Amino acid sequence: MKLAAPKAWLAGVSPSAKTPWDPFVPHTSDPGGAPMSFFRRPDYSSETSQFIDALKKADPDLEKKQRQGRLLLWDQPMNAKLWDEFDQGRVPQKPYVYLTDA
Repeated sequence: MKLAAPKAWLAGVSPSAKTPWDPFVPHTSDPGGAPMSFFRRPDYSSETSQFIDALKKADPDLEKKQRQGRLLLWDQPMNAKLWDEFDQGRVPQKPYVYLTDA
């Protein structure tokens, strides 16, 4: 008894199609369009993103202020002499820091 191959995958496929729908080939939502990403979430925006967008709308100079604040603390030139003094003042750590000399 010979069983016929199921033809369920042909349902809705045009007669000119030679192969069934391949899940590993990127497909488009409309013919001739760009490939649609599997992970695309077009209308999703997290609460955090919404908050940041609202904050930027309320204060357009926010990023400029953030960069100025960073310049105050972080983007400073290094003082090589000071770092050399720090390195000279280092004390070698003992193998077991909790061991006393007594």
